[in-house]
Amino acid sequence: MAPNTISANTVTLCTGIEKTGKTTELIACARRLIEHGADARDLLVFAATPDAETELCNRLRARDKSLSEIRVTTVRDFALGILNMPEIETATGRQARMLTRFEESFLAEDLRTHGMAPKRIGSMMGFFRKGISELADCDPSWLVRREERDLYALLASRLKIYGAYLEPELSSTAFQALCADGDVLDKVHVRHVLIDDFHLLSRASQHLARLVTRETLFVTTNPESECEAFDSYPYARGAAELLEDAPQARVIVLGTSRLSASQQNALAGLCELAHRASRIAARGNSALERNAAAAAKDTEATAHMHESVCHKPEDEFTAIGAWAAKLTASGCAPEDLAVVAPNGTWARNIQAALAREGVPSKSAWASGPVGGDIRYADLSQAAQFVTLLTLAANSKDGCALRAWCGFGEYLTCRSLFAELMDACENSGKTLATMLEDLAADPTRKDAFTYRSEADRVVSRMELLNRAQADLKDRRGRDLIEATVRWTAESSGTPAALPQPVAGLLADATDEDDVHSLATKVRRNMDFARLPLGNAVIIVPAHRACAAHAKHTAIAGMVNGFAPAHACFDRTKTSPQKAARIIAADARRYRAAVASGSESAEIFRCDTMRATDAQMHNALTERYFIKHGVRYARLSRSIIADAMLGASIELDS
Repeated sequence: MAPNTISANTVTLCTGIEKTGKTTELIACARRLIEHGADARDLLVFAATPDAETELCNRLRARDKSLSEIRVTTVRDFALGILNMPEIETATGRQARMLTRFEESFLAEDLRTHGMAPKRIGSMMGFFRKGISELADCDPSWLVRREERDLYALLASRLKIYGAYLEPELSSTAFQALCADGDVLDKVHVRHVLIDDFHLLSRASQHLARLVTRETLFVTTNPESECEAFDSYPYARGAAELLEDAPQARVIVLGTSRLSASQQNALAGLCELAHRASRIAARGNSALERNAAAAAKDTEATAHMHESVCHKPEDEFTAIGAWAAKLTASGCAPEDLAVVAPNGTWARNIQAALAREGVPSKSAWASGPVGGDIRYADLSQAAQFVTLLTLAANSKDGCALRAWCGFGEYLTCRSLFAELMDACENSGKTLATMLEDLAADPTRKDAFTYRSEADRVVSRMELLNRAQADLKDRRGRDLIEATVRWTAESSGTPAALPQPVAGLLADATDEDDVHSLATKVRRNMDFARLPLGNAVIIVPAHRACAAHAKHTAIAGMVNGFAPAHACFDRTKTSPQKAARIIAADARRYRAAVASGSESAEIFRCDTMRATDAQMHNALTERYFIKHGVRYARLSRSIIADAMLGASIELDS
């Protein structure tokens, strides 16, 4: 268990459902502190996501010029800053760098050399990640079984050789480092800390923010809106823990929401569904949570959101385009509209429909984590582009070197790297040094058991050396085009900018060198900020909380999209797991409902070509043939049922 990390003299907890003015209260608190003589440099505001960070900066600046100097950041960036301190890097032996999604795939391959079944490794990795995010690893005896201890030891060893962190480790490691070193803690202490959307942070992030506070701690939370927006494993009980550790805390309960009656009823329905699916009457025993739930239900019971039911997906896209065109024609600015799309295909088609209506739009689906199958060179072009750019900026990056040498090989050269990493541990050398030595003297290959993999690694290192020499002095578009050419040579495909990379380069300029461009690409890949401008914003549900619109269209509300198809397949998903999926989706779509300050509307179709339904995992009620074409009949999402107040039956 984590120690009591409350050292602040004044603790305030502000709680309420969506659009009750929690962030306004936070800004008012910041202004009061400034008016009472606090220096803006002594204030630190933690936002839950990078999008919220941008919004908070704008709101502070708009409220008062004296507030514009207040530092606003995310806990993740703050943790990275701590981990980047020389004394912390020396103590951990790792750089302040987070593994990307595809780099985690290489880590998974390296863990399979342990001999454990892949599914077992996957389930234990989930257990490790959740335990780390909740600070379970503060207890040296948190792992009981030997297989857990052995796999965790291997994981820690590989991450140290990679010189990088898993995302949940960032806040956890920073927190434990500060607890262990009082001198470093003194360097990062802040007099006044204000935390927005406390419920969206992991337990490690919550305790890190609490730990660095000296005098004043102000926290806003919505206990009914826990969802994974930025931090993995958000910890909804954090507010209750805060009150347990600081019983003297002042509590502010905001009960009046600015949302319409129909939206508030939708939130109440989603809240009830989440609780039912979780098999509990209310999450936790806190009176705050019960008050927040009661506030959500104190609305007109007869008011419901509007639902537009279309025949086919094409009709749904057209209807959303017409919805946006009608609102803009009535004087609403495009930037005041938001569309919540269930997947990338829906997002692209909605964007095309808006373009046909002459309504400008930008999509948050255009950038994000880079995926692809690392075992096949032609299916991992985007990941290779990012890796090559990373290595052009830092040729000693062990994690990127591991990835570069493994792309396109079915087993990712994991057997050779098991030998290399064991040699690193025994000799004290870095992985970069071992690979450089191997490339400089190919006769060293004979010392390894897996000669064919060694041959491939030497070949990849030779290609990398040529690419690095070519890229190091290039800038801007010339640098991007050269990286594309080297990626094409690496993957054996025609030279073309990989589609997922285009969104990552949105803020690239002609002045960018390899270092600045690599930084931008990795930042956008970890979490790209929502595109700003006079345009309709198209977002996934978990990012809708950052879309501050007046009117929101929630698209694709059919079973199979929300909740996922696996939720209804008892051969794959148990009733208990399905309930967790439904509860998570119900909380996730609360943000979508609340993102429109004036209205929110549901759009869905009831028919789809059978092949398209199978491709997109839509749940099919029945099939039928019309004019020789096989169609699937779709059902309304149970998430939409909750929004509209319909009765819902759940498996127990």
